[in-house]
Amino acid sequence: MTSRYFLIFFFCFSAIASDCSPVNLITENNSPFRKIPVYNQGTINICYAYSAAQILDWYQLKNGATKRNIHPAWAALQYALKRNKAKLEIGHPKEAIESLRTSFNCDYEAVEAAVKTLGSSEEPETKILTSIERGQYRLPAGSTSVETLKLALEKNCPVEKRTLIMIPEVERLNYETLHDDEAYETFFQSKFSTSPSPVSIAYCANVWKNSSFDGISTNTKGERDVVDKNCEYHESLVVGQKKVGNSCHYLVRNTWGNRWTATNKNYSCVCRDLATGEYAEDCRPETHGNDRYSVEGCWIKGKDLARNIGQLTYVK
Repeated sequence: MTSRYFLIFFFCFSAIASDCSPVNLITENNSPFRKIPVYNQGTINICYAYSAAQILDWYQLKNGATKRNIHPAWAALQYALKRNKAKLEIGHPKEAIESLRTSFNCDYEAVEAAVKTLGSSEEPETKILTSIERGQYRLPAGSTSVETLKLALEKNCPVEKRTLIMIPEVERLNYETLHDDEAYETFFQSKFSTSPSPVSIAYCANVWKNSSFDGISTNTKGERDVVDKNCEYHESLVVGQKKVGNSCHYLVRNTWGNRWTATNKNYSCVCRDLATGEYAEDCRPETHGNDRYSVEGCWIKGKDLARNIGQLTYVK
């Protein structure tokens, strides 16, 4: 997801005292994330929809659902249809969630099957979606990738098979309320201390490769709303916090797959043993290799993350 500006949203925020007490939404008892896999979005730019789908699934699983139900492609499609977009890519999780408020849901398996009808059954669905989005598959004359996916879903998941789902109220905060880096950290610590739930962040993902990267600066009015031209703007979930030394670190759940890569190899992460299901909260590639472990999220220093965040989206 790329953006050169932040949408304006007014909200009265009252911070409480900072508290970096340990919270881990991945490893907690009966965590919804045990039923929501670590996604790999590939090269399709619908990270906003992955965040939206995970927030909704987390909320519904917390409130009695028995399985994940929201497919990111469905969230991206509804967002695009509401805005008369021709493509799925580029968006915001709050609006994607709001787009589903008045729509019935096509369950995960049905969307997955519909996507498979658009390409080869052996291909990963993200590759199929990317190929359609880039025009690499032959589409019906005059159609767009959004129209193509909509048609496939109408065949695989007709209206009578769709279900009404609970959609929580969500909020978005940005520079108008959170005026500096410290305010972003204060928000996380307040949120996790009072009502822990996933928080979607729009941020410069460059920070994973360069911890000193500073992607958000102030304009001439002193407002913290300028995105660096080199910022690789992306959407991820913050799902925990803990104190490391004198700094608060935050647990980030990404959508780049569950393996060790050049992006996360230098970080302490949370891993799940694929054989036993047990978690390790401080795993490293040299001790928790790719064959046996799934990398579920990684810890990053709060100050490094905060100076690269543009906006936050979360359940009220």
